[in-house]
Amino acid sequence: MDISKFQTNKAAEEDGVWVDVDGNGTKIKVARINNPRYKKHFQKITKPYKRQIRNGTLSEDLAEKLLVDALASTILLDWKGFTKGGEPFPYSVDNARQFLGESADFRDFVSDAANEMENYRAEELEEARGN
Repeated sequence: MDISKFQTNKAAEEDGVWVDVDGNGTKIKVARINNPRYKKHFQKITKPYKRQIRNGTLSEDLAEKLLVDALASTILLDWKGFTKGGEPFPYSVDNARQFLGESADFRDFVSDAANEMENYRAEELEEARGN
């Protein structure tokens, strides 16, 4: 196997890529999980809870809140085509935090997209651009 199969576009990992949600124009822009910005932010927001994390006593609710904050602040960078109650639901970090907090399924979708190496492979990105 050629090792180029594991080469990714580092800029895309941090700047994000557009991922189709439903085939009808709804898309999310996601950075790759564990990119430098994510790591730095996650380290900052978990610092007050290091002892609880180390001891395994961090509550599930707090762990979920920290994950939602990290995803909204550094992974889910934009979206297109979302509505709420029939009205446009524009992207903002606060709206992302709200939706990620309300929907475990959406949170899982974002996390899965951010973990998918294929979304960030240099070769795949070039093909998607038509180059």
